Amino acid sequence: MFPLAIFAGKVATAVGVSKIVGDIVTNNVQVASTAQAVVVKAGSFVIASMAVEKSLEHIDQQVANIREMIDKSKTSEEPAK
Repeated sequence: MFPLAIFAGKVATAVGVSKIVGDIVTNNVQVASTAQAVVVKAGSFVIASMAVEKSLEHIDQQVANIREMIDKSKTSEEPAK
């Protein structure tokens, strides 16, 4: 369909979701030491990775739905008379 647009959308989604998760963790977790900061950052990365994975699955499903609708509309069109 539009592979470059889909890829760009996925990249934007991944960056956005990662930023949101990182900001939520940063604004809500207080760290007292360097070791805690490393653990919190690692945890934030894992949570962001999980959220990005689900977001990308959702995008893939929506693209598949759109492709299916387009394919159905192409096959259901009556020929011009």
